[in-house]
Amino acid sequence: ENVSRDYSKAITLAKQVGDKATIMQSLLELGDVKAREGDLHGAAAEWGACLDELSGCYHTVETAGASCLPPDPESRLRKFGLWGCMRGAAAAARLSVYGGPHAGKLNMGHRLEAARCAAAL
Repeated sequence: ENVSRDYSKAITLAKQVGDKATIMQSLLELGDVKAREGDLHGAAAEWGACLDELSGCYHTVETAGASCLPPDPESRLRKFGLWGCMRGAAAAARLSVYGGPHAGKLNMGHRLEAARCAAAL
């Protein structure tokens, strides 16, 4: 409970100063915390927000999917940087594994799209 609150504070502060790397890392880790607490729906929401922060797309997996990412590996790396790609891939991979019906978040097609995003990053 306290850990989740502290991550939420970190995200709020990072948004105020425009620190995208901290926002993404905090969202990724907050999703992990929620998953460990048994809140898979909340975890999926945080991982999805992490991927949205990277792509700049609203509900990336449910809407545009991997098509919202730059078309080739070099341009993805140039746009997002190594750590951005790694954070986005980690979030997308977690969504594809844990974001299913038991989390109340993604259907099988969306989970497949999350896997495609993870593979592309």
